[in-house]
Amino acid sequence: MNTGNALDYLLMPAYGLLTLSFFFGVARELDAPVWRLFGWMGVVAALSDAVENAIMFQMVSDFVSGADMLGEMAVLPYPVWLKFGLLAASCGGAAWAFIIMRRYLLALLCLPAPLLFVPGLLDPFGLAPSTTTTIGLGWLAMALHAGTRWYGARGMAAAA
Repeated sequence: MNTGNALDYLLMPAYGLLTLSFFFGVARELDAPVWRLFGWMGVVAALSDAVENAIMFQMVSDFVSGADMLGEMAVLPYPVWLKFGLLAASCGGAAWAFIIMRRYLLALLCLPAPLLFVPGLLDPFGLAPSTTTTIGLGWLAMALHAGTRWYGARGMAAAA
């Protein structure tokens, strides 16, 4: 468990910066700085993920030493659901931005996370793992959008 949590620290800056850079690009593309707020959700989610992992490291340490883990277990859901809630909301923001930009297929990739968040919250041991996995579809859509915009800009620069 400690190895997985340690490796997770590599993913946190990746998705935090992907979300931040995507929405800063959307803010520039749509000439509306308010979109940056969605980007900061990814950064706060990554920080919440770091807190979650720190709690889990302490839980493993307590388990190995035979100490009581109930305190950590009582607090753990808060950073977990904050992280997933913010990531689902950022996917909802991305879907909204894609609809405005008429990139409907990318919007469809972003919709499952925000639509399934509350059902996942209500069924944490059944539906939640599938629900939270759909956030990856939103990240894929954000990366595809950024890639196509970068490729298009690069092609226009070469033509000039």
